[in-house]
Amino acid sequence: MLRRNLKKLKEKKFKLNRKTIKEFLKPDWKKILIFGVFVFIAVGGSIQSWAFSDIPPKPPLYDVLAPFPFWTTWIFLMIPLGILTAPFNYIGFCLFCPPYFYPLEAIYFYLLSCAVVSAYHYKDRINKKYFLIALLPIILIFFYEFGSFVVFSAFMNIRDVSATEIFWFAFALIAVFFVVVLYTYLIFCLITYLWNKFFRP
Repeated sequence: MLRRNLKKLKEKKFKLNRKTIKEFLKPDWKKILIFGVFVFIAVGGSIQSWAFSDIPPKPPLYDVLAPFPFWTTWIFLMIPLGILTAPFNYIGFCLFCPPYFYPLEAIYFYLLSCAVVSAYHYKDRINKKYFLIALLPIILIFFYEFGSFVVFSAFMNIRDVSATEIFWFAFALIAVFFVVVLYTYLIFCLITYLWNKFFRP
């Protein structure tokens, strides 16, 4: 079985024809809408990052955006890009520094938008049972973290916690949860595609 799969893998190659690439990258209202959401999160995260410097003047809308976890969501969205660009840091070429960062971020978010739309169209081909099994640890961690914060901080009065802090933490945890679920779904779709293309009997 393994030998047959390896032979099949050697016989088949990744052939990304122009039509497939063009269809993947072709703008439509769904991709533009999702891209706009990512950009909005990135802008909000950039504004909130001022809190780490406190260098005047304060960015516009900082106080308005303060209750919402844009920075946390932005950072988690950027983790894959950080991993992909990490090798460049070892050779002294920082892609996360101006003037490279913003164009790179825009390209990444557009490609991510394209991947989200493509994965959505692929939803009928994935095994939903296995996907839910893959999500189970994430769901358990989510409820554990939120429950720990609420129970031990709010109800058991280990420390004083305001309603605003609970709201912010809950909102941040939910945002991070959706980001992790999003990337889990994209990875699951990719694995399913590779399995169907190369290993499925």
